[in-house]
Amino acid sequence: MKSPLAIVTICLFMAQSLVANTGKDRPELAVSELNPLLVLGADQVVREQDFRFEVSDIKSGSVYEKIVFTVFNEDARNRVFRLYYGPDTRIRKNSVTLYDKNGSFIRSSGRKDVEDYPAVSGGTLYQDSRFERIEMTHSEYPYSLEIEYEKDVSGIEYAVYPDWQILPDFKTSVEKASFTVVTGQPLHYRAHNIDLEPELTTDGDVTIYTWQVEDMRTLSRQSYAPPAFQQIPMILCSPSTFEIDGYTGSLASWQEYGKFMYKLIQGRDVLTPEVAQDVDKIMAGAASTRETIEQLYQYMQAEVRYVSVQLGIGGWQPFSAEYVIGNKYGDCKALSNYMMALLKQAGIESYPTLIQRGTSDYQIEDGFANPRFNHMVLYVPGEDMWLECTSTTYPAGYLGSDNENRRVLLVTPDGGRVARTPAYTHETNREDIEAEVKLRPDGSARIEYQQSLHGEPHEFFRYVHQNWTTEEVRDYWSERSAIPGFILDEFQVEPSQTVPSARLQYSGNTDRYAAAAGKRLFVPLNLVSVYGNVPGEEESRTDSIYFDKAISEDLIVRVRIPKGFQVEGLPEGVTFESTVGTYQLDIEKDENYIVYKRSLTMKEVVLPPEEYTAFREFFLELSRHENAKMVLVEKKT
Repeated sequence: MKSPLAIVTICLFMAQSLVANTGKDRPELAVSELNPLLVLGADQVVREQDFRFEVSDIKSGSVYEKIVFTVFNEDARNRVFRLYYGPDTRIRKNSVTLYDKNGSFIRSSGRKDVEDYPAVSGGTLYQDSRFERIEMTHSEYPYSLEIEYEKDVSGIEYAVYPDWQILPDFKTSVEKASFTVVTGQPLHYRAHNIDLEPELTTDGDVTIYTWQVEDMRTLSRQSYAPPAFQQIPMILCSPSTFEIDGYTGSLASWQEYGKFMYKLIQGRDVLTPEVAQDVDKIMAGAASTRETIEQLYQYMQAEVRYVSVQLGIGGWQPFSAEYVIGNKYGDCKALSNYMMALLKQAGIESYPTLIQRGTSDYQIEDGFANPRFNHMVLYVPGEDMWLECTSTTYPAGYLGSDNENRRVLLVTPDGGRVARTPAYTHETNREDIEAEVKLRPDGSARIEYQQSLHGEPHEFFRYVHQNWTTEEVRDYWSERSAIPGFILDEFQVEPSQTVPSARLQYSGNTDRYAAAAGKRLFVPLNLVSVYGNVPGEEESRTDSIYFDKAISEDLIVRVRIPKGFQVEGLPEGVTFESTVGTYQLDIEKDENYIVYKRSLTMKEVVLPPEEYTAFREFFLELSRHENAKMVLVEKKT
């Protein structure tokens, strides 16, 4: 006798087979049938979507999706379809069908249209994830694409239930769409950025959850808008229980998921006798616990390097410390686990920490476990210290801007515990600059520059010091400097080994710093560090203002007046402020120099849409003063 779940599954796939494409015209897809409001501002419109996830047991399930897009221009992201898979995935079907603007059938994809690629990211040595790519285009916009696929999943791809991104992207509207989850176990779900509840039906022990939407208009992404995850409506789902490679876990809570991750890590922190002896020597020579951590971190940085290795459950489970020692490399999980083993040998407790790194804006939600992590770091609770174990250059205790101010999951013996990484504010992100411009009578000049950088601004220069050649540095400054015709001749970067800071010094020449006009020179007072990015005008602001470029900078530029010239015109100083920052400019004059002193602070803020005009005005005012010039004139003889 078949189980209720099996019966439901058979019925669903029978229904799918009845609507499978037969190569016929679909006049209901004609663009003329679309609601004009859905087309307004859209690059593409979802005409219909049937997205289903069916749970077979705690180890496996199946995914089916049929989605039809009407594509209006080349900016539509779904012109090219990618279907990702791994060793625990079996693709049953993958096809794309093309229709013209009237819904007339053009052709369906065949095997020759399916290109298969490894899903390898930068720095990856081994990875068993791949994707199939199908690109079907038409010579005339608009046209429609019907995408249909079916795959069986297990392993990590099963344990991380699919989420339904209701609007697949910005500038995308939806005519009609549905998402269905069929399961015999409790389902954890959350509606994100939308008020939408599922329709529930039951068949024996099986529950069918169905969410549906119709006529959803596009979201347009405005400048300085909140991150996409805070805007795009979606349904997030997680299993109550799952099993991967014999390990059973739960996503009923963050604590339970942390217990599962702790099981994956247990027993992988054994060092070789040689490395254990090295740790003991380092610990014996250190004056404090913090110094021990710093020296062990430097030891790790010198001995091993980061290489991504993503195989099977290795996407979640780290390779052992012995593996890292033997191979001299590891991914973020392996290196964090190795550093944890070094600290354990020294009697220092630490916790592996799961985090979403980089530009993605996912933040852990309280009361709902959904493991959308892509990185691991290490936390030392006794010293309240964070360690980015993939970096060979950062000082101990500095995570980098890709990891700052994130809600994270500590993996502890008692399970998962939510925490937050340090935020880098305008007080920690600082720059102090002094420059001298030795101006000549013909408008040419020699520039001598020195700068100290702290926090996020120093990261780029630490990287430059480690990786760039002298020629690459010279090319960069020639191309990116605001000083016209600038030619770099001396350059030096000195990153600190113990704190997140660096010192920069350079000098060079330009033949056109100032513009000559008759007996006068029109001289920019600041070309060495110019803030000139002004947000665009927006007639109708609907998004909140999200500004995360926190920084403070003190700048002194000394412009030497060339012999035979005197000051004819000089800007006045100014001070102004707003919710986003403060700006103070002072200009002083002595016998031989004009001294330009500018202090700028910009804060990380989130503001309501109605404050956009005032937000923009701050940058307009700033830009006007950043472009300040003085006028020099030849002295009368």
